Amino acid sequence: PQALAQCRSFLEESLPKARLVESSSTAAAVKKASKQRGAAAIGTELAAQLYGMEILAKSVEAIPNNYTRFLVIA
Repeated sequence: PQALAQCRSFLEESLPKARLVESSSTAAAVKKASKQRGAAAIGTELAAQLYGMEILAKSVEAIPNNYTRFLVIA
């Protein structure tokens, strides 16, 4: 839920028709997305590497100086 909240502006502007699904963690979201064709997730570069996902967009968080960095990967 936190990643979706912190990236809401990007999601609304760039992916207005995307169906948003909450996950227990960004790592869990990336793992789940890696098993579903056409799915994407907000997660870390490490998660993208671990689950063989492609990074589609970087720095999608609403507050740039926020310590947490989010990416869109598919």
